[in-house]
Amino acid sequence: LRRTNSVVAAELDRRQGAALAGVSAVFAFAFVLTVGQTLRIVAGDTAALAWLVWAVVSSVLGTASALLLASRRRLERNML
Repeated sequence: LRRTNSVVAAELDRRQGAALAGVSAVFAFAFVLTVGQTLRIVAGDTAALAWLVWAVVSSVLGTASALLLASRRRLERNML
C-alpha cells in the first residue's frame, strides 16, 4: 500500500510539473515575441532576426534535453 501511494503521489507530481511546464512555455513564447518586436522597433530587423534565431536555437536545445530526461525517467519507471 505504501508503494502504491508513493507511485500515485509521484504521478500527481509529474502531472503538476507538466502543467507548470506548459504554462511556462506559453509565457516564454509571449516574452520572446515581445522582445523580438521591441528589438525590431528599436534596433531594426537584423537585431530582431538575431534574437529570434537565438531564441529558437536555445529552445530546441532545451526541448531536446527535456525529451532526453523524460525518456530516461520512463526507463526508470519501467524498472520498478
